[in-house]
Amino acid sequence: MCAPAVAALLALGAALATPTAGTAAVKTGFDRHGGVRLTLDGRVLTVKIVRQRAGQHLFGKRIDAVCSPNTPLTRRGLVIRTRVWPEGASRLRFRFKRDVSRNAKWCLIEHRARDVAVVWFIRREPARFVAKGRGPAGDWWRLAAWRGLLAEPCVLVRSRDWGARPCFSQFADRPVTLAAERLEPCGQDWIVFGVVSRSAASVRLTTSAGAIVEAQLFDPPAGSKVRARYFVAAVAEGTESTAVESFDAAGARLRRVSADSGSVCGPPGAR
Repeated sequence: MCAPAVAALLALGAALATPTAGTAAVKTGFDRHGGVRLTLDGRVLTVKIVRQRAGQHLFGKRIDAVCSPNTPLTRRGLVIRTRVWPEGASRLRFRFKRDVSRNAKWCLIEHRARDVAVVWFIRREPARFVAKGRGPAGDWWRLAAWRGLLAEPCVLVRSRDWGARPCFSQFADRPVTLAAERLEPCGQDWIVFGVVSRSAASVRLTTSAGAIVEAQLFDPPAGSKVRARYFVAAVAEGTESTAVESFDAAGARLRRVSADSGSVCGPPGAR
């Protein structure tokens, strides 16, 4: 084989053996409570003491560094490295066995399973308008939504002088399948609202009187990374619900939950 061909094959092999540029990322965050800054650069997490009091929780101690591409309550995909923090050192680097920086959602350092500092790399979205409407008595409502710091869907529901601002938790990095709350303003229509999986084609509210109310479904705001849809059902004041259910396109029930009261009747502006 001629020399130019050998050189070409060697160059190709080197290219294939080298990680593709752009697969790593640099992410940083500061934990004000812990007093340290965590910077994830590819496979390396650098922990820097910003406030000197943080040293008492680190010096001479066995520190676990953890980063994960998933939200809490799951160990899937996380990386861990343990080192003893040298006395008086202002920073320490932890090198993981693999690179999760591109999709990392959070990193933390801990000592004996107690968190010393935690930083999140999820950008909280601004609350953006989703929909508006009126209930049976003509009372208006407004719905805004965003993704929270734990990647969970959050909503802001407003009525005259009233409002609710819940976030619906996610577990094991799975999106919420169905969650509901009820806003109960005095002298106004009540609002049942929540989030539902994208696979749902409809959401229905069953009242204590046996009536079925079809909720309105709404997609997340443009550009939102929320993996769910929103729903609203406005009903007459005092209408109690026995269940909120989601159904697929074929009419099969996917999930059934109750609508918890997010704001009970009380003085205007209490919520």
